[in-house]
Parts: sequence; C-alpha cells; structure tokens
Amino acid sequence: MTSSLDAMARMASGGNQNNQNKSKNKLHKIIVTEEEINDDDDDDDVSKSSTTDSDDEKEDRNNKDIIKTMERLTTPKIPAGLTQEYIFMPSRVRDTYLIATIRNLMYKGGRSKADIEQDRKNKTKKNRNGKNRNAHGHNKSRKRGRNQYENDSDSDSDSDLDDEDEDNNTNKKNTKAKSAIIFVSTCERCGYISQLLSELNVDCIPLHSLLSQNRRLASLGKFKSQLTRILVATDVASRGLDIPHVDLVINLELPRKPSDYIHRVGRTARAGRRGLALNFVSENDVALVKACEKASGREMIKNEFVNEEMAISYMGTCVKAGRLAKMKLMEVGFDELVKKQRLMKKRDRRERAKRAQRAEKKL
Repeated sequence: MTSSLDAMARMASGGNQNNQNKSKNKLHKIIVTEEEINDDDDDDDVSKSSTTDSDDEKEDRNNKDIIKTMERLTTPKIPAGLTQEYIFMPSRVRDTYLIATIRNLMYKGGRSKADIEQDRKNKTKKNRNGKNRNAHGHNKSRKRGRNQYENDSDSDSDSDLDDEDEDNNTNKKNTKAKSAIIFVSTCERCGYISQLLSELNVDCIPLHSLLSQNRRLASLGKFKSQLTRILVATDVASRGLDIPHVDLVINLELPRKPSDYIHRVGRTARAGRRGLALNFVSENDVALVKACEKASGREMIKNEFVNEEMAISYMGTCVKAGRLAKMKLMEVGFDELVKKQRLMKKRDRRERAKRAQRAEKKL
C-alpha cells in the first residue's frame, strides 16, 4: 500500500509539475505572441507610413508630369524654316533703328507700289525734258544742279536695290522682305509708329483694339491682298491670323510672356516657307531674351545688316517725322481715346478686386 501510495504521490506530484510546466509554457507563448503582435503592428505602421509617403511622392510626380505635358501641348512649336535674330540698341533709339531696318531689309525700302511708279514717271519726264533741251541747242557739258544729282543718286540706289534683289535669289541670307508685321506693346505705340512710318513714305497700316471692327477688317483685307507691305499691330494680330506671305516679323518691344513671343513669331515661315524674326533688344530686355530663347528652344543670332552708323544717319529724319506724327494724332483725337481706354482698364481692375474681396468674405 505504501508503495502504491508513494507511487500515487509520485504520479500526483509529477502531474502537478507537468501542469505547472504546461501553464508556464502557455504563458510564455502568450507573452511571445503579444510581443510579436506588437512588433508586427510597428512594422505595419512603418510600412503604412512608407506607403503613404511613396503614394504622395507618386502623386506629386504625376502632377508635375501632367503640368509639363499640358505646357508642351498648349505652347505651339516654332516653324522649322524660321531664323531668330536680334539687334542690340539703347532703349531711346528704337524708332531710328526701326527706320534703318525697314530701309535696309524691306524691298524698295518699304515704299508702296504707287510711290515707286510715281517716282519712275517723274524720272522719265525729267529725262525727256533734258533730252529736249539738248536737242534745242543747250550745252550738254553744263554743270548739273543739286536736285538733278539727288535724283540721279536715287535712281542709282533703286537700281542697286533691284540688283541686290536679283542677286539675293541665290544668297538666301540677304533676301529682302516684301511684307512684314511690326509688333508693339500698346495701342498708343501702335498709332504713333504707324503715323511715323507714313510720314516717311513707308507703306503701312495699323491694327489695334482702339479701332472699330470695320476698320480692323479693312486693314486686314488690305494686308492680305498685299495692297500694303507692312502691318503695325499689337498682340491682337498675334493669334488667329493665317497669312502665308509674311516674310518678316519685327518685335519692336519684346512681350512679357514667352508664349506671346512664340505666337508672334509664328506669323511668319508658315506652310513650309522661310521667314525672319527680328527682335529689338535694349539694356533692360536681357531677361526677356533668355525666357524667349528657353521657350523657343533656339538661340538668337546677331543681325549683321543693320548697324549703329545706319541708325545715326536716320536720326534727324526720325525726329522731324515724330513731331509731325504727334501733331497729327492730336488733331485726330487719338490721345483722348487712349485716356478713355486707360480709365476703363482702371475701373475693370477695381471691380475685379472688389469681387475677389466679396468672395473671400463669403468663404
């Protein structure tokens, strides 16, 4: 019995020990599992935060890519046959450089066909009169007067222009433009430049927002039908016009936005043709030039056909013509129209500011 009791006690003590060991193992397992769960939770938090960060970065990248693609799609491309050139000058002498460029880069100096024909008729009449006088017994070896010498020099210059135009069919760099668009920044400048050029017998016509709709259509019709050689315009003419025969675009004042520059320059070199974009750059326009070059993807080349000496030679004529142009514009009442436009713009700005303030207060 004692042996059986001892065996029973041993069995009981052994069972208790086994139970205690099992309970310890269970507790150990529970603690381990809780620690593992906590570690897993921490890993999940880290992974979630990393995934959220990566998602945000992906969204930012996608947004940037979308913006870049939209900019590429919205900004037009420059034609392949377009060459970009610049003329560096002081800001106060833009008008004289403009006259020099027109006289040297435009066919017949930018004069109209009617003026050229009238000059030819006058020259033929003078030549006939001279022949008649010689036939009546006048001395042929008489000294020529100043007016006759000037007329002969003009005829020589015209013949030189014709010869240059014939030779320039082979040399593409020296070809003279038969039609051009001059872009300016404001309506006031547009009216002044067009009147200045007309005073100098340059065939031009203005196009700006102060003109009525009928006058705008009339000026566009004249330029498209090639009745006038030069169109002086604001950014109204930079978009929506399809005129294939424009050979030259002059940016008298560079625009503030590079997209406007691309639209201006795109008026020439259309339908696979070649064209020239000439930009007038002053000491304050260096940043604008860099922005325009970045938008176009091409560098501007310095123009070699217009220099400082040419501009200085036209200084006096430009000053006189400018005075006459201002007087005529004042007689027509163009200054009053400009003042009214400025007042309208100020009112529009005030109204927009008030609307923006009201919208902010409502929010």
